[in-house]
Amino acid sequence: MTYTQRIRYRLKQQKFKEVSSGKGVVEYFLIDEYGNERSVSAMAKLNWRKQLHSVKPIHHRELPLVQALAKASINETIEVDFTEFNKKFKRGSIRSKKMSVPTVKVASKNQITNMGSVIDHKGRLMQLVAYSVAAFVVILMLSQML
Repeated sequence: MTYTQRIRYRLKQQKFKEVSSGKGVVEYFLIDEYGNERSVSAMAKLNWRKQLHSVKPIHHRELPLVQALAKASINETIEVDFTEFNKKFKRGSIRSKKMSVPTVKVASKNQITNMGSVIDHKGRLMQLVAYSVAAFVVILMLSQML
C-alpha cells in the first residue's frame, strides 16, 4: 500500500522584506484545503525591475511547496504532492539533514507587497537628517540675531 501525501493550498498573499539591496525574505500566506492558514518563508532575490527572480526555502522540507508557490499567482489553488520527496528524504534522516536546498526560479508575476526595504529605511533616515540640519541652521541663525 502506497501512501500519497497531496495537499491543496490557495495562495492568499505574499510579502517581501528587503534585507540588503536586491535580497530579502518572501513570506507566502496560504490556506490549505481544510481551511487552516499557514505561512512559508523563503530567501529571495529580486531582478533589476524589483520583481522576485528566485527563491530558496529556509526549511528544506518545504522545497516542494516553495517550488509550486514560485509558479503560482495570488488566489490560485495549487496541489503539492510530497510523496516522492518524503520517500527520498525521510523526516529526521541524515540524508534529509544534509540535503542541499536548490534555488527556484520564480515564474509568477505577482506584485510584491514590500514589508519595508532597506532603501525605504535609508530614505526616511536621510529625510530625518535633512530636517535635523535645517532645524540646527534655523536655531543657529536665531541665536546670532539675538
